[in-house]
Amino acid sequence: MKMPTPVDQLPSFNLSGSPTAQPGINKWIPYIIVGGILIVAIGVSIAVNRKLQSQKINLKIKENDN
Repeated sequence: MKMPTPVDQLPSFNLSGSPTAQPGINKWIPYIIVGGILIVAIGVSIAVNRKLQSQKINLKIKENDN
């Protein structure tokens, strides 16, 4: 009886190049994560911009009062 060598015990790979999908893995998760990060970044930049604009308006009003 022939003993298997370590090379014989390796899994065989298909030449088609298409990996089989593992169960439970969603291919859209990276897109969802990147989209969420972009939405949060845009929201933060809008909030900072509004705060700066309101501070500028308040400074102009105070200068006009004096």
